[in-house]
Amino acid sequence: MTTTQPTPRFGHHPDHIIDYLVEVECIQSMCTDHALTGQVFNDDGTPTDTDTMMRRLWRANGFRVGVVPEALAARRILVGCVRQMEAIYVQSLQEQPK
Repeated sequence: MTTTQPTPRFGHHPDHIIDYLVEVECIQSMCTDHALTGQVFNDDGTPTDTDTMMRRLWRANGFRVGVVPEALAARRILVGCVRQMEAIYVQSLQEQPK
């Protein structure tokens, strides 16, 4: 009998906690790129837009981390990224022509 594991939410690793940790690391890298260059890049280095970045942030923010210490530490990093990018996102919406 073969069993299939559920697909990980973020697509990085079959273990859900590791998958979340990798996603937070990717998001943190994207936030750093934006802070240094003013641009947001995908995991493969191609440019992406702020909307895509925000969707990834909100999706990762909805993950239940439980009591795993590494996941709790990653959540704190993610919250910082969310605050940083939400401020930038709101500013970009205000700058759009009406």
